Amino acid sequence: MKNTTIIVIALVAILAFLLGSLFSGLKREEPVNATTENLRVAYIFPSRCIECKNLQFSDPKMCQKCDTYDTSIPDLASQEIGVNIEKYVGDMVSEPSIFVTKGKIAFLGNAKNVPNIAAIICAVVNNESHKSCVMVNQIFESMRSCLTSRVNMVKSAIMYHYSSVGCDNCKKSNDLIKELENLTYEDIPYSVVWIDDKNDSQMSILKDCNVNRFMDLQYTPQVFCIANGRSQSGEINSLSELRDFADLCIKMSK
Repeated sequence: MKNTTIIVIALVAILAFLLGSLFSGLKREEPVNATTENLRVAYIFPSRCIECKNLQFSDPKMCQKCDTYDTSIPDLASQEIGVNIEKYVGDMVSEPSIFVTKGKIAFLGNAKNVPNIAAIICAVVNNESHKSCVMVNQIFESMRSCLTSRVNMVKSAIMYHYSSVGCDNCKKSNDLIKELENLTYEDIPYSVVWIDDKNDSQMSILKDCNVNRFMDLQYTPQVFCIANGRSQSGEINSLSELRDFADLCIKMSK
């Protein structure tokens, strides 16, 4: 899998040009403004996926993360959420993605379905009355209730989806997750629920509680935040990267 950090850096640089706005001091931070002024939403479809649809690739691996996506999703999301979603095709992402910006706030996420897109928009808008947040809250309440009854999962927890067999990228990530579990954020212990891809009982939790609406279960390792629906796939590169993800999850759970 491609390095997530490289993808994000490249995406910010290219989209700043495409969207006609330069972001100074771009960094991840908590949304503070509840209005939708200056909100920009872009759906980016990898150019290689267009070539896959045109059957120009003979190697099935070149079409990974392409064939499970419905290209009508951004139009459906735009109608249901009530925001304009611009469309782009390019090589700056490895899978269909949604990129949401507002001021200095920028979120990049998986665009596999409407709830996923709504969760990212809601995290930026930070307004419970916005259609994106209403949709997400309805889904999340049901999901959290299910997770609480199945695994006693707290709202600030993250799920770690890994594979105990045949996953080289999971080895380093496993060690970093274990390190994280021994640390705290502002005196709040990091809580992690481990889900083994080879454990049918554990995997059933993701499906029964509809967590798979926000995660692509074909790929490991993967971390998922129950508080805001964000997920990140691929090998975790550092403890700092993992803490950034987990810290934001705790902030959004308050």
